[in-house]
Amino acid sequence: MKEVAERVVSLLPPLPDKVHLSVSGSIGGTTLALQYSREVLLSGGRVLWATPEMPDSVRFQQLFSEVDLIASSRFHALQFDDNLQHISLQIVNAKDTLPRVQLIVIDDWTPSDGQAPRENIDMVTEVLNHGSDSCSIVIISKSYESPDASIELKVRGGSRLVDTGVETWHLLRQQDGKERCLDTPNKQFHFKLESNGFN
Repeated sequence: MKEVAERVVSLLPPLPDKVHLSVSGSIGGTTLALQYSREVLLSGGRVLWATPEMPDSVRFQQLFSEVDLIASSRFHALQFDDNLQHISLQIVNAKDTLPRVQLIVIDDWTPSDGQAPRENIDMVTEVLNHGSDSCSIVIISKSYESPDASIELKVRGGSRLVDTGVETWHLLRQQDGKERCLDTPNKQFHFKLESNGFN
């Protein structure tokens, strides 16, 4: 997603076409995706955001304080429940019909406890398979501890998600309460999580 990369290259890493953001607890995964969304909106693009629970309104206002009403109208929020097939169709149809959709985010695409249900994997796989060079897709889930002591954290979704070509990023908390590490396949990025996002 070239336009977004140009705006955030000095701070956040450019988004590839498909990203699975695996987060170790409630440490800022939604905030990171909102920060990318803000950059898309400010560059004139459109964002589709699907989630079972809408982002915290205070954090949303903090991150979007510089986004005017016209740009904010290009942020489309979709709340989903158990009807996952319906939400995947909504997302794909919106991407194909609305102009300049440059980012799709599916936040908390699977419950944080237990294995990812097959229907949840089916939902995100359907959306990931409709990716394109002009639109990045970010799916967010909680990582979980592995019974194998040699593996610190595991990623939900397994090989079915890997088969879509999605790139896995890990967001980890560092020792300092505000310190975060974003571990991508090519590089680690270190940030502080502040009220206005990652700095």
